[in-house]
Order: sequence, then structure tokens, then C-alpha cells
Amino acid sequence: MIYLEGDVQVYSNIDDLFDFNDGYIYAPRQPWPEFLMWPTEFGTPKPSYYFNASMFVFEPGAPIFNDLLVLLNIITSIPLIPLDAQLHVLILLNKFFWKKLMGLPEHNYMALTMLQNHNESVDLNDVKVIHYCSPELRPWRFTPERVNVDVELVNKLKEKWLCICQDESLKPNKKQKSLEIKTEIKRSTGQEK
Repeated sequence: MIYLEGDVQVYSNIDDLFDFNDGYIYAPRQPWPEFLMWPTEFGTPKPSYYFNASMFVFEPGAPIFNDLLVLLNIITSIPLIPLDAQLHVLILLNKFFWKKLMGLPEHNYMALTMLQNHNESVDLNDVKVIHYCSPELRPWRFTPERVNVDVELVNKLKEKWLCICQDESLKPNKKQKSLEIKTEIKRSTGQEK
């Protein structure tokens, strides 16, 4: 399974990620933030890296689902510093997968904040997936005067984003989609002959 948050955009084929099915979770690895507490109730040391849950790849299954439910009960019973739900999920997933975390290959993922600190090392032609993690850098609300970033690079991304959004070939054919849905309903209810 490949999970992508809503502020992540795929710019080229990532089918190679489906080959990562060896029991590990593949995700962007980032240094553990100082403000994010690691509950002592976990009985394990705080990991030096955490995975950014904006994009990850893993093979789901019933045992993982059941183990996550058990861990969810533990986490919700621990009094943590006030956090939003997204941070609670981040802690949950990192606790669950911390021994199985593998970093994604660099060309598969780039947090757009890289442009703020390391734009000299960024080649947009090599990056397959971009995470618009900083709201002011998102193409639909980019305001160059508010950020310390290479405006030319972000404008190139905005052009790519608009091109994809306006591409008629990527929009679903309503008649074809309706036929596919009807066929699937018949198949699942045993009405297809």
C-alpha cells in the first residue's frame, strides 16, 4: 500500500514502490523533533529518527491491524502533552513501526521545505514526489513575499501542478466510470453472468 497525504503530489511514476513488500515500512526519515515527547510507558528509548507520515509504503494485513488497535488503546490512555490528533497518530505509527523503518530513496520524496535550506542540491527533474508541507509553499496559495525560498523553483512547481490539474486526459470519463461501477456491483452481488 502506498499512502499519500492530500498535500503530496506525484510528478512521475512511482510503481517501483510496490516492490517494497518485505515487512518494512518505507517512509521519509527525519530527526525526531525536540518538542515531541516519547512516552516512557512505551518502555523503549526515543528513536533518533521518525518517519514522516505524509507518504509511506507498507504491506497491510490483519495482524498489523490488530496490533495497531492494541497500541491505539495504550496510546489513548497515556497522558501526553496537549497535541493535535495528527501528532498522536505520528507517535502511534512511529512506536509501531520504529524497528521496521526504512528510509525512502531520496528521489522518491522531497519535502518542499528543502528549497528553503538546501535549494542548491535540489534538481526538480529527479524528484518523483513532492510534499507541500509548508502551507505558504503550496501552489494553490503560494505567496513569494512571505517565504525565504527560491521563488523561481517554486513557480516551476506551481506550473507543473497547474498543468496536471488542467490536463483533460486525467479527468475521469463519467460514462466509463458509471459503467465500471455498475459492472462491479453486478460482480460483487453475483448478478454478472
